[in-house]
Amino acid sequence: MPQSSTAALPSRDDATAEMITAAGDFYRFGWLHGTSGNLSTRLSDEEVLITASGKSKGALTPDDFLIVDPQGKPASKKGPRPSAETGVHMAMYKALPEVGAVYHVHHLHAALCGKRDFKQGYTFINDVEMIKGLGLWEPEASARIPIVENHHDLDELARAIAAHLNSEDFDATVPGINLRNHGVYAWGKTPAEARRHIETFGYLFEYSWLSPMHDAESQAVRGFAR
Repeated sequence: MPQSSTAALPSRDDATAEMITAAGDFYRFGWLHGTSGNLSTRLSDEEVLITASGKSKGALTPDDFLIVDPQGKPASKKGPRPSAETGVHMAMYKALPEVGAVYHVHHLHAALCGKRDFKQGYTFINDVEMIKGLGLWEPEASARIPIVENHHDLDELARAIAAHLNSEDFDATVPGINLRNHGVYAWGKTPAEARRHIETFGYLFEYSWLSPMHDAESQAVRGFAR
């Protein structure tokens, strides 16, 4: 795993507490139904703390997290299994060494926009005040939130995301990726920043889906208007 940024990384206890709080809130928002979604935080260049598989995110305890190495393998043979999408998280940490946390939720409007906009490869957002939550403060800022195919083979999904993150099309100013018919991944230098990005994406996708107006460029590519 490439060397992470020089920003202070959290302790296991602090990371666990932040992820329990975030996951509980996301669950109450309706973004983590059932046992869906997963959250992780980088503890060091060799350790990532991630949610265990098959756990309700509305009732996580410290025992519902485990440490994995840069290949996504559990540091201990005892304890719970890591999230099935651990490989996706590790692909993001490898490609983005400045990232300190990755959060994934199944936001309904993210899934709807991912399906609607998949052929053009992104959801275009502009002229929305909340875009500042992504760190885009320029006047008339816009963003193209990328959409990647939702491969059921999770190793293939991790490779597809890694390919996007290492491609010329990758825009580092947009801290997330949407999966077609699935949900959104967001990252940040810290757990708090990853949470802010997830919440901002949630608002932007809902705005895009519910808005009666659509950007002319997006309409031309899609070939229709709702």
